[in-house]
Amino acid sequence: MKNITLKLDEEVLSRVRHVAVDEQMSVSAWVQSLITREVSTRDLYEQDRKGALMILKDGLPLGGTPLSREEANER
Repeated sequence: MKNITLKLDEEVLSRVRHVAVDEQMSVSAWVQSLITREVSTRDLYEQDRKGALMILKDGLPLGGTPLSREEANER
């Protein structure tokens, strides 16, 4: 694993420490879980987005046959 350095406001760091303690984790482990969860969420979103775009591109099977030009313009 690689280390990174974060600069946080003292008040924010204090709150983060309390949150990490409540989760029975170190600050480092809590931040790691937070980042991992966010990246995973984005990966799932991208997979879902690509799937939805493929459905839009291919269209949905609604049954029936396409209307002729005349049928589409009938009123």
